[in-house]
Amino acid sequence: DNVVEFPQVRAGFTPALPLIPASLLSQVISFFRCYMNEKAEFEALVHILWDKKLGQFVVHVPPQEVSKARINADLSRDGLDETRYLHYMDIHSHNSMAAKFSPVDDQDERATRLYAVAGRLDQFFPEITVRMSCGGTYFELDPALVFESLGAVFPRE
Repeated sequence: DNVVEFPQVRAGFTPALPLIPASLLSQVISFFRCYMNEKAEFEALVHILWDKKLGQFVVHVPPQEVSKARINADLSRDGLDETRYLHYMDIHSHNSMAAKFSPVDDQDERATRLYAVAGRLDQFFPEITVRMSCGGTYFELDPALVFESLGAVFPRE
């Protein structure tokens, strides 16, 4: 904002990595749904990492305490090899609530990376909202910029 020398520059995102596979996203959503039942609904958090050695995305679940509207993750116990893994995205659930970033999310998600929230997990098709953060400045993204399509291609005829 307010950079007079570059008026034609617009905020945007062009990924250098492949799209996150639909199968991986499906596993994450299934994991989130495990934290919902008739008696209680809890949020949960997963990290999507890029494994530089294998050239693929992997899911990491940090130790965490969860509740209906809050996650307290212990990130000090990760112990991941930062030379091998690139922390690409955090995805957390909003259980049956809407997939909207909350003021608590704004406080917690200040690292420069991608963030996603999955909501309405009680429905067949959940909602997914994605944004990037650059030091706490946010820009909402189309989920299709980071996730493979969940639909199959059908014959035109």
